[in-house]
Amino acid sequence: GGWRPDAAAALPPVVSTWEAATPPPPPASPWSSAAPAQPASLSPDDLWGRIAEGNVVDWARGGFGQPSEPVRDPLGLSPASGAAALPPERPQPPQATPTPAPTSDALAAFAQAAGIDPSRLGPDDAARAGALFRRLVAGLVVMVEARARAKAQLGAEATAFSPGGHNPLKYARTPDEAVAMLLGPAQPGFLPADQAIEDAFQDLQSHQVATLRAMQGALRTTLERFSPSAIRARAEAGGVIERILPAARDAALWQAYEREFGGVAQGSDEAFLDMFAKEFRQAYNEQSRRKPG
Repeated sequence: GGWRPDAAAALPPVVSTWEAATPPPPPASPWSSAAPAQPASLSPDDLWGRIAEGNVVDWARGGFGQPSEPVRDPLGLSPASGAAALPPERPQPPQATPTPAPTSDALAAFAQAAGIDPSRLGPDDAARAGALFRRLVAGLVVMVEARARAKAQLGAEATAFSPGGHNPLKYARTPDEAVAMLLGPAQPGFLPADQAIEDAFQDLQSHQVATLRAMQGALRTTLERFSPSAIRARAEAGGVIERILPAARDAALWQAYEREFGGVAQGSDEAFLDMFAKEFRQAYNEQSRRKPG
């Protein structure tokens, strides 16, 4: 009853928890930009190619490689957000624009929290900091989504209920929504913003370590299967060794090795991927138990 690649290949694509199951949003949305060009159609037997294709991160959806542009206020907190719904006002005579202070209270608070000398920042740096923050959050969200997709493909356990709350970054559908959830008041059942960011990075690190350990475990299992002692034990269990003369045993063991290697080589992708998935699940569960908090 273990996971089998041939069965997984027939399953529909994994749907992300923060990706709506309904038809995609309008193309005008910055989060629904066109996906990167896909490679040529994969062979039905290319198991590793399908795994790799499912783990491609669509950086364009996070705004990567695109100029930073002002975005709509997702919470409607900006007075300008409702201006379009109001009737046009009578034009007012121009007024002198006050010269902004080199460092506003908000910018000074940001600099202090970031460990930067406030005198090194000017008024324009506030907008730049906001754009950089949004890009960092967008990149983190698409990486968290790619991790969830890889876990599902290899049959790892879904994230269990956390008494401390869920990570809002795993439920945000757009960069704007993720930023709003992090900067807005903490919602019941969700982690505070600082804990959510730490949790996301810890999950990505756990994913990396689990993948490396799974590769080591799968390779070790493969080598152990073809060790001389393992070949000899299987041949003895099959009664091959007892039926031949001692002088011919080495030749019989070599023939047994060739038969086994030929069988594995024909289905090497399926066999190795099955072992990899098993090792991956075990390593992932161990890493989850070691996760801080």
